[in-house]
Amino acid sequence: MTISLQHAQNVITISPMRLGDTLFCTPLFRFLKTVRPNLQIDVIAQTPLAAEALKYNPYIRELFVQPSLEQVTAMADRYDLGFAIHKETRQNPYEILFQDKWISYPERQKEGLHVTEYLLSFYAEQLDESLANFNPHYDLFPQTEHHEHIQQLLNSHGNFFIGYHMGCHGLAKKRTRLWNPYQHKKAWPIQSFLELSKQLKYRYPSIRIVLTGSKAEEALGKLFCKKIPDTINLINQTSILDLAALMSRLQLFLSNDTGALHVACANDQLPVIGLFGGSDPVLTGPFPRNKKRHVFFNADIAKISVESVFQAICKALSNYSPRP
Repeated sequence: MTISLQHAQNVITISPMRLGDTLFCTPLFRFLKTVRPNLQIDVIAQTPLAAEALKYNPYIRELFVQPSLEQVTAMADRYDLGFAIHKETRQNPYEILFQDKWISYPERQKEGLHVTEYLLSFYAEQLDESLANFNPHYDLFPQTEHHEHIQQLLNSHGNFFIGYHMGCHGLAKKRTRLWNPYQHKKAWPIQSFLELSKQLKYRYPSIRIVLTGSKAEEALGKLFCKKIPDTINLINQTSILDLAALMSRLQLFLSNDTGALHVACANDQLPVIGLFGGSDPVLTGPFPRNKKRHVFFNADIAKISVESVFQAICKALSNYSPRP
């Protein structure tokens, strides 16, 4: 007979591959350890990116980064149970190795819930526990060296920073395309970011814009910096935990629907504005939902107006003095 999660002692799960999807799952580890302190949780990270997001997580006993099928087969008997934390892992070769000792990802039945809420509610029901007093924020654990690295990068640049993430996963993948290399249905046009920046820098003369992104987005950053020369360009200069440390130095973060947006949401105090085109922000938008999170959604993301984003930023920065 398969043991239930209620009585398991040693369990294992498989991370998603992408950053945002991995962060969606982090509150579950904390919840499980909160209601079952003796539960030992190991995680198979499918990508180095996922492993980086889970590094130093105190709710995880051991993190295996891209182990071979032979390695997982050899250690499968250690575990009472395996459990799914993301739909992406269904029929994953690792999952199949656990056979009848596996709780499959729940088929979605509750509408209107963020992926994180849905996952937490499923496992709370499995354990007959309440989520009433649980704070479902994302967990990232930057260390001293990450904060020191960000301090070095921002040193002497002032203390009034807002972050932009202008790219997205889809845009990075098509970076070598000659036709419209900076356009994607999930990316607000660079021209809109530029127009917004000019308005912000006029209203707040001391503001500095900080760009984040991956190596694949370097050309996008260089194009932006030609128009806004005093931009602090950190594209391809930060790890995931560096990025988490950076969020503690920003006054606001503006991003397309991509992993960096969810890294920003791990900081409860940071105002975050998400720009969505196509994907449903109810399911995968900024989370937890609070007054510091603002979402603009249009199936055609280019139709999100610069003025509306500008006004939302000004409202979030109401404690900072604008130009008279």
